[in-house]
Amino acid sequence: MNEQQKRSHSLFFCFFCEEKLDKIPEEYIVTLPCCGIICHKKELFQWFLKHAKCPNCKATVPTFQEQILAWGENRKKKR
Repeated sequence: MNEQQKRSHSLFFCFFCEEKLDKIPEEYIVTLPCCGIICHKKELFQWFLKHAKCPNCKATVPTFQEQILAWGENRKKKR
């Protein structure tokens, strides 16, 4: 798969599980600002429980990590 195909592929599939995202509600999807990968919020939340860097480009994204962790905490409270 060349770079163009990888970019095109990542626009429609979760970075982690590769599920097609075109029919997933927007509130369950997130795009990382550092490199533009798209994934399910729940999977990124799980990533950021153990890591502080982007899973793709390895950029440090502390502000985004805090947002995802807060999103996870809010979900727990609603249960």
